Amino acid sequence: MKRCSILKSNNRVLSFILVFSIRIVAAQTSVQPASSIESGSESNKYIFPINPGIQNTLAGTMGELRRTHFHSGLDIRTNNTIGLPVRAAQSGYISKAAKSPYSYGNVLYVTHPNGHTTLYAHLDRFSGKIAEYIRAEQYRTQQSQIELKFAPGQLPVSQGDTIALSGNTGSSSGPHLHFDIRDVNMDAINPLHYGFDEIKDKIAPVVSTIALRTMDADSRINGKFGRFEFHVVKSGGKFKALSPIHATGNIGVEILAYDRMDNTQFQCGINEYSVLVNGKNIFNQHINKIDMELTRGILSLMDNSVMETRGKRFNRLYVDDGNPLSIYSGVINQGIIRIESQTASIQINMKDSYGNKAEANLQIEPEQKSEMIASLDAIKTPASFERLGHYVIARLPNCGSNAELYSDVNKTA
Repeated sequence: MKRCSILKSNNRVLSFILVFSIRIVAAQTSVQPASSIESGSESNKYIFPINPGIQNTLAGTMGELRRTHFHSGLDIRTNNTIGLPVRAAQSGYISKAAKSPYSYGNVLYVTHPNGHTTLYAHLDRFSGKIAEYIRAEQYRTQQSQIELKFAPGQLPVSQGDTIALSGNTGSSSGPHLHFDIRDVNMDAINPLHYGFDEIKDKIAPVVSTIALRTMDADSRINGKFGRFEFHVVKSGGKFKALSPIHATGNIGVEILAYDRMDNTQFQCGINEYSVLVNGKNIFNQHINKIDMELTRGILSLMDNSVMETRGKRFNRLYVDDGNPLSIYSGVINQGIIRIESQTASIQINMKDSYGNKAEANLQIEPEQKSEMIASLDAIKTPASFERLGHYVIARLPNCGSNAELYSDVNKTA
Protein backbone atom coordinates (compact mmCIF):
# COMPACT_ATOMS: atom_id res chain seq x y z
CA MET A 1 0.00 0.00 0.00
CA LYS A 2 1.25 3.47 -0.83
CA ARG A 3 2.88 5.28 2.12
CA CYS A 4 2.18 8.97 2.37
CA SER A 5 3.50 11.47 4.87
CA ILE A 6 3.07 15.15 5.35
CA LEU A 7 5.62 17.42 7.02
CA LYS A 8 4.17 20.64 8.40
CA SER A 9 5.49 22.29 11.53
CA ASN A 10 2.52 24.59 11.97
CA ASN A 11 -0.30 22.56 10.42
CA ARG A 12 -3.71 24.15 10.94
CA VAL A 13 -5.37 20.74 11.29
CA LEU A 14 -3.60 20.29 14.59
CA SER A 15 -3.15 23.80 15.91
CA PHE A 16 -6.80 24.37 16.88
CA ILE A 17 -7.28 21.08 18.71
CA LEU A 18 -3.93 20.52 20.39
CA VAL A 19 -2.69 22.48 23.36
CA PHE A 20 0.40 21.27 25.11
CA SER A 21 2.74 22.55 27.73
CA ILE A 22 6.37 21.64 27.95
CA ARG A 23 7.96 21.32 31.31
CA ILE A 24 11.75 21.35 31.34
CA VAL A 25 13.30 19.82 34.40
CA ALA A 26 16.37 21.78 35.37
CA ALA A 27 18.98 19.71 37.10
CA GLN A 28 22.67 19.18 37.16
CA THR A 29 24.85 16.25 38.10
CA SER A 30 28.53 16.72 38.69
CA VAL A 31 31.14 14.26 37.53
CA GLN A 32 34.47 13.29 39.02
CA PRO A 33 36.58 10.76 37.12
CA ALA A 34 37.59 7.70 39.09
CA SER A 35 41.26 8.54 38.58
CA SER A 36 40.88 11.78 40.55
CA ILE A 37 39.73 10.00 43.73
CA GLU A 38 42.70 9.26 45.95
CA SER A 39 41.39 5.90 47.06
CA GLY A 40 44.84 4.68 47.99
CA SER A 41 45.67 7.45 50.49
CA GLU A 42 45.55 6.54 54.17
CA SER A 43 42.89 9.17 54.93
CA ASN A 44 40.56 7.46 52.46
CA LYS A 45 40.76 3.91 53.81
CA TYR A 46 37.30 2.51 54.47
CA ILE A 47 36.19 -0.86 55.75
CA PHE A 48 33.08 -2.59 54.50
CA PRO A 49 30.17 -1.73 56.86
CA ILE A 50 28.57 -5.22 56.86
CA ASN A 51 30.64 -8.28 57.85
CA PRO A 52 33.99 -6.71 56.89
CA GLY A 53 36.42 -9.23 55.47
CA ILE A 54 33.66 -11.62 54.38
CA GLN A 55 32.53 -11.81 50.76
CA ASN A 56 29.20 -10.08 50.19
CA THR A 57 26.92 -9.10 47.30
CA LEU A 58 25.03 -6.00 46.22
CA ALA A 59 21.46 -5.36 45.19
CA GLY A 60 22.22 -1.88 43.82
CA THR A 61 25.15 0.33 42.84
CA MET A 62 25.88 4.03 42.74
CA GLY A 63 24.62 5.89 39.66
CA GLU A 64 22.08 3.32 38.50
CA LEU A 65 18.81 4.62 37.14
CA ARG A 66 15.88 4.63 39.53
CA ARG A 67 12.39 5.85 38.75
CA THR A 68 12.90 9.47 39.81
CA HIS A 69 16.57 9.77 40.78
CA PHE A 70 20.10 8.44 40.41
CA HIS A 71 20.91 5.86 43.08
CA SER A 72 23.47 7.48 45.36
CA GLY A 73 25.29 4.51 46.89
CA LEU A 74 25.43 0.77 47.46
CA ASP A 75 22.56 -1.47 48.50
CA ILE A 76 24.40 -4.11 50.54
CA ARG A 77 22.58 -7.38 50.96
CA THR A 78 22.00 -8.76 54.45
CA ASN A 79 20.72 -12.21 53.40
CA ASN A 80 17.12 -11.04 53.92
CA THR A 81 17.71 -10.68 57.65
CA ILE A 82 17.41 -7.79 60.09
CA GLY A 83 19.86 -7.09 62.88
CA LEU A 84 23.35 -7.47 61.37
CA PRO A 85 25.93 -5.20 63.02
CA VAL A 86 26.61 -2.06 60.98
CA ARG A 87 30.23 -0.94 61.36
CA ALA A 88 31.64 2.57 61.06
CA ALA A 89 33.59 2.50 57.80
CA GLN A 90 36.13 4.99 59.14
CA SER A 91 36.81 6.84 62.39
CA GLY A 92 35.04 10.16 62.92
CA TYR A 93 31.92 11.39 64.66
CA ILE A 94 28.17 10.97 64.22
CA SER A 95 27.09 14.27 62.67
CA LYS A 96 23.43 13.53 61.99
CA ALA A 97 20.76 10.95 62.85
CA ALA A 98 17.11 10.63 61.86
CA LYS A 99 14.11 8.35 62.26
CA SER A 100 11.37 8.46 59.65
CA PRO A 101 8.80 6.14 58.06
CA TYR A 102 9.87 7.46 54.64
CA SER A 103 12.94 7.64 52.41
CA TYR A 104 16.05 6.48 54.32
CA GLY A 105 14.05 5.47 57.39
CA ASN A 106 16.43 5.22 60.34
CA VAL A 107 19.69 6.76 59.13
CA LEU A 108 23.09 7.79 60.50
CA TYR A 109 25.70 10.15 59.04
CA VAL A 110 29.32 9.80 60.19
CA THR A 111 31.75 12.61 59.29
CA HIS A 112 35.45 11.75 58.95
CA PRO A 113 38.73 13.69 59.29
CA ASN A 114 39.22 13.75 55.49
CA GLY A 115 35.99 15.77 55.14
CA HIS A 116 33.96 12.87 53.75
CA THR A 117 30.74 11.63 55.31
CA THR A 118 29.44 8.06 55.24
CA LEU A 119 25.70 7.38 55.36
CA TYR A 120 24.01 4.23 56.71
CA ALA A 121 20.29 3.92 55.92
CA HIS A 122 17.21 1.69 56.48
CA LEU A 123 18.58 0.75 59.91
CA ASP A 124 16.53 -1.30 62.35
CA ARG A 125 17.86 0.53 65.39
CA PHE A 126 20.80 2.56 66.62
CA SER A 127 23.52 1.39 69.01
CA GLY A 128 25.30 3.00 71.97
CA LYS A 129 25.03 6.65 72.94
CA ILE A 130 23.25 7.70 69.76
CA ALA A 131 20.38 5.37 70.67
CA GLU A 132 20.15 7.07 74.08
CA TYR A 133 20.13 10.56 72.50
CA ILE A 134 17.38 9.62 70.07
CA ARG A 135 15.24 7.99 72.76
CA ALA A 136 15.56 10.97 75.10
CA GLU A 137 14.65 13.42 72.34
CA GLN A 138 11.61 11.36 71.37
CA TYR A 139 10.36 11.44 74.95
CA ARG A 140 11.02 15.18 75.17
CA THR A 141 9.21 16.05 71.93
CA GLN A 142 6.62 13.27 72.04
CA GLN A 143 7.45 12.62 68.38
CA SER A 144 8.50 9.33 66.78
CA GLN A 145 9.83 11.05 63.63
CA ILE A 146 12.95 13.00 64.50
CA GLU A 147 16.16 14.49 63.11
CA LEU A 148 19.20 15.51 65.17
CA LYS A 149 22.57 17.06 64.31
CA PHE A 150 25.70 16.75 66.45
CA ALA A 151 28.88 18.74 66.87
CA PRO A 152 32.37 17.31 66.28
CA GLY A 153 33.51 15.39 69.33
CA GLN A 154 30.01 14.96 70.74
CA LEU A 155 29.56 11.39 69.51
CA PRO A 156 32.96 10.08 68.37
CA VAL A 157 33.27 6.66 66.73
CA SER A 158 36.24 4.52 65.79
CA GLN A 159 36.59 2.56 62.59
CA GLY A 160 34.84 -0.79 63.04
CA ASP A 161 32.57 0.31 65.90
CA THR A 162 29.03 -1.08 65.77
CA ILE A 163 26.90 2.03 65.32
CA ALA A 164 23.57 0.37 64.45
CA LEU A 165 21.84 -2.82 63.36
CA SER A 166 20.72 -3.34 59.76
CA GLY A 167 17.02 -3.19 59.01
CA ASN A 168 14.21 -2.53 56.55
CA THR A 169 12.89 0.92 57.51
CA GLY A 170 11.78 3.85 55.40
CA SER A 171 11.22 3.24 51.70
CA SER A 172 13.16 0.00 51.71
CA SER A 173 11.61 -2.89 49.77
CA GLY A 174 13.50 -5.58 51.69
CA PRO A 175 16.19 -5.95 54.39
CA HIS A 176 19.48 -4.39 53.32
CA LEU A 177 21.91 -1.58 54.17
CA HIS A 178 22.08 1.50 51.96
CA PHE A 179 25.63 2.89 52.17
CA ASP A 180 26.91 6.19 50.73
CA ILE A 181 30.23 8.00 50.71
CA ARG A 182 29.77 11.78 50.38
CA ASP A 183 32.50 14.35 49.69
CA VAL A 184 32.94 17.71 51.44
CA ASN A 185 30.06 19.15 49.38
CA MET A 186 27.84 16.17 50.29
CA ASP A 187 27.95 14.98 46.69
CA ALA A 188 27.75 11.18 46.47
CA ILE A 189 30.96 9.44 45.33
CA ASN A 190 31.11 5.89 43.96
CA PRO A 191 32.05 3.68 46.97
CA LEU A 192 33.33 0.93 44.65
CA HIS A 193 36.27 3.15 43.72
CA TYR A 194 37.62 2.53 47.22
CA GLY A 195 38.49 -1.11 46.64
CA PHE A 196 36.22 -3.23 48.85
CA ASP A 197 37.47 -6.81 48.54
CA GLU A 198 34.13 -8.05 49.92
CA ILE A 199 32.54 -7.38 46.50
CA LYS A 200 33.64 -9.39 43.46
CA ASP A 201 32.77 -8.51 39.89
CA LYS A 202 34.33 -10.12 36.84
CA ILE A 203 31.16 -10.04 34.73
CA ALA A 204 30.71 -7.57 31.89
CA PRO A 205 27.54 -5.50 31.39
CA VAL A 206 24.61 -6.99 29.45
CA VAL A 207 22.59 -5.30 26.70
CA SER A 208 18.91 -6.14 26.34
CA THR A 209 17.50 -3.72 23.77
CA ILE A 210 18.60 -0.79 21.62
CA ALA A 211 16.08 1.86 20.59
CA LEU A 212 16.32 4.42 17.79
CA ARG A 213 14.33 7.63 17.67
CA THR A 214 13.72 10.12 14.86
CA MET A 215 14.87 13.50 16.13
CA ASP A 216 12.95 15.72 13.72
CA ALA A 217 10.08 15.55 11.26
CA ASP A 218 12.39 14.96 8.27
CA SER A 219 13.90 11.77 9.72
CA ARG A 220 12.77 8.16 9.23
CA ILE A 221 13.63 4.74 10.63
CA ASN A 222 12.69 1.85 8.36
CA GLY A 223 10.45 4.27 6.50
CA LYS A 224 8.59 5.55 9.56
CA PHE A 225 8.66 8.43 12.00
CA GLY A 226 8.85 7.59 15.71
CA ARG A 227 10.73 5.49 18.26
CA PHE A 228 11.56 1.85 17.49
CA GLU A 229 13.18 -0.89 19.60
CA PHE A 230 15.56 -3.57 18.34
CA HIS A 231 16.44 -6.65 20.36
CA VAL A 232 20.07 -7.74 20.39
CA VAL A 233 21.97 -11.01 20.71
CA LYS A 234 25.51 -11.71 21.82
CA SER A 235 27.70 -13.00 19.02
CA GLY A 236 31.47 -13.25 19.04
CA GLY A 237 31.63 -11.55 22.42
CA LYS A 238 29.67 -8.50 21.20
CA PHE A 239 26.00 -7.56 21.20
CA LYS A 240 24.40 -7.07 17.80
CA ALA A 241 20.95 -6.00 16.60
CA LEU A 242 18.91 -8.79 15.01
CA SER A 243 16.79 -6.73 12.62
CA PRO A 244 18.02 -4.83 9.54
CA ILE A 245 17.91 -1.07 10.09
CA HIS A 246 17.48 1.62 7.45
CA ALA A 247 17.21 5.29 8.26
CA THR A 248 17.58 8.82 7.03
CA GLY A 249 18.07 12.12 8.83
CA ASN A 250 18.85 12.76 12.49
CA ILE A 251 18.66 9.69 14.72
CA GLY A 252 19.03 9.32 18.51
CA VAL A 253 20.14 6.08 20.18
CA GLU A 254 18.82 4.74 23.50
CA ILE A 255 19.95 1.59 25.32
CA LEU A 256 18.45 -0.79 27.86
CA ALA A 257 21.39 -2.45 29.60
CA TYR A 258 22.51 -3.49 33.06
CA ASP A 259 25.55 -4.68 34.96
CA ARG A 260 25.87 -8.17 36.39
CA MET A 261 28.05 -8.91 39.43
CA ASP A 262 29.47 -12.14 40.81
CA ASN A 263 27.22 -14.41 42.90
CA THR A 264 24.02 -12.39 42.49
CA GLN A 265 21.13 -12.13 40.05
CA PHE A 266 20.45 -8.46 40.82
CA GLN A 267 20.74 -6.07 37.89
CA CYS A 268 22.93 -3.08 38.73
CA GLY A 269 23.81 0.17 36.98
CA ILE A 270 26.43 0.98 34.35
CA ASN A 271 28.53 4.06 35.07
CA GLU A 272 30.20 4.71 31.72
CA TYR A 273 29.01 4.76 28.09
CA SER A 274 30.63 5.93 24.88
CA VAL A 275 29.34 5.98 21.29
CA LEU A 276 31.45 5.83 18.14
CA VAL A 277 30.11 6.34 14.61
CA ASN A 278 32.37 5.01 11.86
CA GLY A 279 35.21 5.00 14.39
CA LYS A 280 34.69 8.60 15.56
CA ASN A 281 33.77 9.20 19.21
CA ILE A 282 30.67 11.42 19.44
CA PHE A 283 29.35 10.81 22.97
CA ASN A 284 30.66 9.97 26.45
CA GLN A 285 28.70 9.58 29.69
CA HIS A 286 30.29 9.13 33.13
CA ILE A 287 28.39 8.93 36.43
CA ASN A 288 31.02 8.96 39.17
CA LYS A 289 29.66 11.75 41.37
CA ILE A 290 26.08 12.90 42.02
CA ASP A 291 24.92 16.27 43.30
CA MET A 292 22.32 15.12 45.82
CA GLU A 293 20.32 18.34 45.56
CA LEU A 294 19.87 17.79 41.82
CA THR A 295 19.69 14.02 41.53
CA ARG A 296 16.25 14.18 39.91
CA GLY A 297 18.00 15.38 36.79
CA ILE A 298 17.63 11.76 35.76
CA LEU A 299 14.35 12.91 34.17
CA SER A 300 16.50 14.50 31.46
CA LEU A 301 18.40 11.28 30.78
CA MET A 302 15.79 8.51 30.75
CA ASP A 303 13.01 7.98 28.26
CA ASN A 304 10.25 8.83 30.69
CA SER A 305 7.29 7.83 28.53
CA VAL A 306 8.70 4.29 28.32
CA MET A 307 9.50 4.35 32.04
CA GLU A 308 5.97 5.39 32.96
CA THR A 309 4.13 3.00 30.64
CA ARG A 310 6.37 -0.09 30.75
CA GLY A 311 8.81 0.36 33.62
CA LYS A 312 11.85 0.12 31.30
CA ARG A 313 14.77 2.45 32.07
CA PHE A 314 16.30 3.30 28.71
CA ASN A 315 19.43 5.46 28.89
CA ARG A 316 19.54 8.10 26.17
CA LEU A 317 22.92 8.13 24.44
CA TYR A 318 22.41 11.69 23.24
CA VAL A 319 21.85 15.01 24.98
CA ASP A 320 18.24 15.97 24.39
CA ASP A 321 17.04 19.57 24.25
CA GLY A 322 16.73 21.03 27.75
CA ASN A 323 19.11 18.48 29.33
CA PRO A 324 21.50 20.42 31.62
CA LEU A 325 23.32 17.42 33.17
CA SER A 326 27.10 17.69 33.27
CA ILE A 327 27.77 13.94 33.11
CA TYR A 328 28.88 14.18 29.47
CA SER A 329 32.14 14.85 27.67
CA GLY A 330 33.36 14.95 24.08
CA VAL A 331 29.80 15.23 22.76
CA ILE A 332 29.44 16.11 19.05
CA ASN A 333 26.11 17.34 17.67
CA GLN A 334 24.46 16.41 21.00
CA GLY A 335 25.36 12.77 20.24
CA ILE A 336 22.72 12.73 17.46
CA ILE A 337 23.67 10.62 14.43
CA ARG A 338 23.13 12.04 10.96
CA ILE A 339 22.28 9.42 8.32
CA GLU A 340 22.65 10.61 4.74
CA SER A 341 24.25 8.68 1.89
CA GLN A 342 26.66 6.41 3.79
CA THR A 343 26.24 3.45 6.13
CA ALA A 344 26.71 4.34 9.79
CA SER A 345 28.59 1.72 11.82
CA ILE A 346 27.66 2.41 15.44
CA GLN A 347 29.71 1.07 18.35
CA ILE A 348 28.42 1.46 21.92
CA ASN A 349 30.98 0.83 24.67
CA MET A 350 30.03 0.19 28.30
CA LYS A 351 32.20 -0.14 31.41
CA ASP A 352 31.25 -0.93 35.02
CA SER A 353 32.96 0.21 38.23
CA TYR A 354 35.37 -2.75 38.14
CA GLY A 355 36.50 -2.07 34.58
CA ASN A 356 34.52 -4.89 32.96
CA LYS A 357 33.62 -3.87 29.42
CA ALA A 358 30.93 -4.71 26.88
CA GLU A 359 30.32 -3.62 23.32
CA ALA A 360 27.20 -3.38 21.15
CA ASN A 361 27.21 -2.82 17.40
CA LEU A 362 24.61 -1.95 14.81
CA GLN A 363 24.65 -0.93 11.17
CA ILE A 364 22.28 1.71 9.87
CA GLU A 365 21.87 1.77 6.10
CA PRO A 366 20.72 4.95 4.36
CA GLU A 367 17.31 4.98 2.70
CA GLN A 368 15.23 7.38 0.67
CA LYS A 369 12.71 9.60 2.36
CA SER A 370 9.08 8.58 2.42
CA GLU A 371 6.88 9.92 -0.35
CA MET A 372 5.25 13.22 0.51
CA ILE A 373 2.08 14.87 -0.77
CA ALA A 374 1.16 18.53 -0.71
CA SER A 375 -2.51 18.26 0.26
CA LEU A 376 -5.27 15.92 1.43
CA ASP A 377 -8.88 15.39 0.58
CA ALA A 378 -11.42 16.36 3.22
CA ILE A 379 -11.01 14.20 6.32
CA LYS A 380 -14.01 11.91 6.72
CA THR A 381 -12.77 9.57 9.46
CA PRO A 382 -11.29 10.96 12.72
CA ALA A 383 -7.52 10.84 12.97
CA SER A 384 -5.64 9.14 15.83
CA PHE A 385 -2.97 11.04 17.72
CA GLU A 386 0.28 10.11 19.47
CA ARG A 387 2.77 12.28 21.36
CA LEU A 388 6.51 11.65 20.75
CA GLY A 389 8.75 14.14 22.53
CA HIS A 390 7.73 17.58 21.32
CA TYR A 391 6.07 16.16 18.19
CA VAL A 392 2.47 15.09 17.72
CA ILE A 393 1.73 12.40 15.15
CA ALA A 394 -1.67 12.41 13.48
CA ARG A 395 -2.46 9.20 11.61
CA LEU A 396 -4.93 9.91 8.84
CA PRO A 397 -7.15 7.35 7.10
CA ASN A 398 -7.56 9.25 3.83
CA CYS A 399 -4.26 8.25 2.25
CA GLY A 400 -3.95 4.63 3.37
CA SER A 401 -3.00 3.15 6.70
CA ASN A 402 0.47 4.72 6.71
CA ALA A 403 -0.51 8.35 6.13
CA GLU A 404 0.92 10.51 8.91
CA LEU A 405 1.07 14.21 9.73
CA TYR A 406 3.59 15.70 12.17
CA SER A 407 3.39 18.86 14.23
CA ASP A 408 6.18 20.33 16.35
CA VAL A 409 4.33 21.68 19.42
CA ASN A 410 7.29 23.93 20.20
CA LYS A 411 6.53 25.82 16.97
CA THR A 412 2.74 25.51 16.68
CA ALA A 413 1.01 28.83 17.27
